[in-house]
Amino acid sequence: MELPEVLFTHLYRCEPGWSMGRRAHPDCQEMFFVLEGRGSFTLEGTRYDAEAGDVFLIGPGQVHCAEADPSDPYVYYSLHYSGGPTSLGGRYPSKVRVEDLSEVRDVIYKMEAEKARRRMGCKEMMGAYLLQLLTLVARAVHREDTSSPLDRRHRWVAERIKEYLQDHMYERITLAEVAEQVSLSPHYCCLIFRKVTGYTIFQYLNLIRVERAKALFRHSHLNVTEVAQELGYKNVYYFSRVFKKVTGVPPSRFVGDDRKIV
Repeated sequence: MELPEVLFTHLYRCEPGWSMGRRAHPDCQEMFFVLEGRGSFTLEGTRYDAEAGDVFLIGPGQVHCAEADPSDPYVYYSLHYSGGPTSLGGRYPSKVRVEDLSEVRDVIYKMEAEKARRRMGCKEMMGAYLLQLLTLVARAVHREDTSSPLDRRHRWVAERIKEYLQDHMYERITLAEVAEQVSLSPHYCCLIFRKVTGYTIFQYLNLIRVERAKALFRHSHLNVTEVAQELGYKNVYYFSRVFKKVTGVPPSRFVGDDRKIV
């Protein structure tokens, strides 16, 4: 099997206000992975919301641009490539949702480590990693194409709940309020969300609050207590426990470690 060729990669943490002007690459394809944060991505005149787990598939010559959310700017990975097996060909959608982002991250970090070392066989190893990413994207497309109407309905419910949690993460949220947004009972709402995402509603709420806290630590001078208050935590010690459970380190260490990626 002929391996696809990696032409260019770029892992970038956007600053608030970051944007990428209109551009097109006539001789290659591109995958644009959103690894953290939120923003927008415009492809061939169509604007899409972008958040962690989204992948944008850009064909040769397609005009695209991007803009990071000013309060929660995203981390993205841009990968330009050519070639590849015909089994992964066909007409793909412009935007694909990858459910298991940790698997994608793992391959991306391996690619960047391989690129940095520049050892013998680097080109072939990069091609092999690219093939893994293409396969993960192909599986995501296949899952969307073959899902039942009920599965699609469940995904819609989960996405609507995610949107509500994102929009109201600074407030006190009750399960009854969340269930009302999708016109379901609280119990059934919880079952669907966990089935689709693997998280309970409040586990997911803690995840996005911690991601927001990390962004505030990186892009502002707020201290731990101020960030906890900003995110609606009345008890800073509870916030610290949640932060450590999600990231593995307490917020005081995160702040003291030059606000590096956890």
